Amino acid sequence: MQMQYSILCPQKHQMSYGRLVVLNGQQEILWSSNVSAGVKDSIAQLTDDGNLVLLGKNNGNVIWESFQRPCNTLLPNMRLGANARTGESTVLTSCISPSNPSVGRFSVSMDPLRIPEVFVWNYKSPFWRSGPWNGQIFIGIPEMNSVYLDGFNLAKTADGAVSLSFTYVNQPNSNFVLRSDGKLIERAWKVGTRIGINYGKCGAFGSCNAVNSPICSCLRGFVPKNPDEWNKGNWTSGCIRRTPLECTETQNI
Repeated sequence: MQMQYSILCPQKHQMSYGRLVVLNGQQEILWSSNVSAGVKDSIAQLTDDGNLVLLGKNNGNVIWESFQRPCNTLLPNMRLGANARTGESTVLTSCISPSNPSVGRFSVSMDPLRIPEVFVWNYKSPFWRSGPWNGQIFIGIPEMNSVYLDGFNLAKTADGAVSLSFTYVNQPNSNFVLRSDGKLIERAWKVGTRIGINYGKCGAFGSCNAVNSPICSCLRGFVPKNPDEWNKGNWTSGCIRRTPLECTETQNI
């Protein structure tokens, strides 16, 4: 039997109380925008940039918007944000699989506690990081120096909130997607292009540059800790000092 679903403007359903709801064939609520009760006259509108908004019919104020509740896709003008004071954040979440849209184990969020950067999390463990924001680009994404330099905007507020958005004048249909395997990809220019690398890929005292081959190298003054693994492309053991420090625990510094 084929299931029937409908999405209704709030005034068309007596139980909505100003909310946007999704109903099944039996008129049961499957999903709701979950706004506060008391707004009776409201309208739903899909904006040109893909934001589904719920507006007060009389004053036009935004009551709810889909850009504040994203799934796995970051669209132009959508903000990925976090507030260190309140703990509130806007995050992307992956699907379980390409055929199962339930919430998966990966998520993308901003880190507002230090220099802002973007993390992909595998549950609560870091899986990938963009590197800190230097005022123009994330230093862990070398290609931002060319194609991304003019598109991203990172805003800070006095209460400790940070938010990241992007807009490309010449590529309005670009978007970023968090796949079910945890990879954050860009779609539009090059479908499936991967940005960045896995967190900790080059190990301790290792330096990563995604445009080099191999992508990992040791910092100046350091050598691979395990040369055999390093030469085989496994860099997770990292690097150690070429010349040990002369000071010991028994010496005064």
